[in-house]
Amino acid sequence: HFDASVIPSVAYTDPEIAWVGVTEDAAKAAGRKVEVAGKPQWEKVTTTIVSLHAGGHSIEVAGPGGLLAIGTKLDPSSMDPHFFNGAENNSALAHIFDRLVAVDTEGKLQPGLAESWRTISPTEWEFRLRRGVRFHDGSPFTARDVLFTFARVPRVENSPGPFTAYVRNIVAAEAVDDHTVRLRTAAPDPFLPRDLGRIFIIPASLGEGVRTPDFNAGRATIGTGPYRLVEYAPSDRLIFVRND
Repeated sequence: HFDASVIPSVAYTDPEIAWVGVTEDAAKAAGRKVEVAGKPQWEKVTTTIVSLHAGGHSIEVAGPGGLLAIGTKLDPSSMDPHFFNGAENNSALAHIFDRLVAVDTEGKLQPGLAESWRTISPTEWEFRLRRGVRFHDGSPFTARDVLFTFARVPRVENSPGPFTAYVRNIVAAEAVDDHTVRLRTAAPDPFLPRDLGRIFIIPASLGEGVRTPDFNAGRATIGTGPYRLVEYAPSDRLIFVRND
């Protein structure tokens, strides 16, 4: 669950806790090894220790059920998944949230929270949603969450890099049932699935009043991803725990 634009590839034993966004000074203060390598390098894992260095990033994993510590040069500016479309934010938040459509290492579209999609007409798309998915708070993922997410994206206040461009062409959205969403676009849009692969899905239960500070405080940081947020301290540390 690492963004390939930041870290090319990683494989590791299941960690109980992941630290992401730890600054170099904070990592040193915590007594953790931090190395900066200008040239990307992948070291194949054959022991219980994993290290990967790429563009100033350092990763260390100690044993099954252990700790994954990552030191980075860039710090995510928010835990709001729709606040800033930047690599440092998207890479960190991909641990917490999922998208309808995924993109593999070869740039090909793959099922995400949507298990399939098809065109109904030149300006209509239908997305079939994955069943049995739950948010970190235990609530089920449904079409209502998708519609809520897409409606929120253009309304995020003070965004320095909004995601609005990815949903701008959508002029109507309908929940056919709990696991089917139909979208109508202003004009034929063959790139819509790829665009929607940039939007993290959040639960509709957060309500229209949810704001960026709610995500930063952890109150609203509820996704369907493999990790849950434990603590976000800007420019210091970001701690996740495995979502069992």
